[in-house]
Amino acid sequence: MRARWDKLEVEGEGPGERSSHCVSAVGGRVYVLGGEKEARVPLPMSMFSFDAGASKLEWRVAETAGQDSPPSRNAHAQAVLGTDIYVHGGRQGVDIGEKALSDLWKYDTLKASWQEVQCASGDIPEPRSYHVMTALDGDLYLFGGCGEEGRLADFHAFSPAAGAWRRLNDPPVAGRGGATLEAIAASGKIFLFSGFEGKESKDCLTYDVGKGEWTVHEKPGDFMVERSVCSSVTRNSDVIVFGGETKPSDKGHDGAGNFENRVFLFSGSGSGSVAELQVGASPSSGSPAPRGWSSGALVKDSMAVFYGGLTGDDKDPQRLGDCWALRFEDS
Repeated sequence: MRARWDKLEVEGEGPGERSSHCVSAVGGRVYVLGGEKEARVPLPMSMFSFDAGASKLEWRVAETAGQDSPPSRNAHAQAVLGTDIYVHGGRQGVDIGEKALSDLWKYDTLKASWQEVQCASGDIPEPRSYHVMTALDGDLYLFGGCGEEGRLADFHAFSPAAGAWRRLNDPPVAGRGGATLEAIAASGKIFLFSGFEGKESKDCLTYDVGKGEWTVHEKPGDFMVERSVCSSVTRNSDVIVFGGETKPSDKGHDGAGNFENRVFLFSGSGSGSVAELQVGASPSSGSPAPRGWSSGALVKDSMAVFYGGLTGDDKDPQRLGDCWALRFEDS
């Protein structure tokens, strides 16, 4: 597979610079939600979107005045089921665990409306931020994050049909935030990679949904250093991971650590080979700056879109408001 970067110029008043946000795609439309422009200060939950297939790309902000909608937050988790975008948790406070949330909301992209999802029963996940969520076969799957008393490694599923959470077998890893979690529909597996457990990591596991079992895979070799807060998408049976933080900031969340902009391809649902994907630069705009705390989504089989993130260093941390297409072409 070959790939190349293209910088997208989207007109209109968009999300602006932000990190710790989430990006989803539904029906060729890209949605950007939440995050922070200033360290640890959550932005309003305005839903920005643009049609990635239009000849002229323009931002649109959903009109939700008078509706119940989720309160401001950053570091939430987000996943798509059908034409609905689900949002879980995040935080509103300064310190890790402070004002952490455990609510679940659904955004109907057809009606441009929010609804808080009421959980009828089950083992409801505790409040958290910097966790990850994905969707497979009608259910949501949630892992880890930063809870009120430390980093978590618990694994949960939510059935919208039943309105209930259930606790699943936890993966054999340390608690962490900023992991990568992707569903592989072709194999019925969920891919878990990396995260910050007090240090960066490159653990690589898959969960077989049918068997309810985790498999630990060999970690990538020396060509890939440990990392967290990467961006990722699933394309067919492959997981594509972009960037991430490879060394934490000495100032914690107030600064910026070391980042990468390399792209890696985990083939065969993470249980096969992993290799760096050689990505061509745009002739006019080059390649995206190294970053972490970005987010992306697969818009169609030939294109993923990534937005924003954090770059720079402790002297000059910079939040980004750029939008990039990663275009794929099978060899």
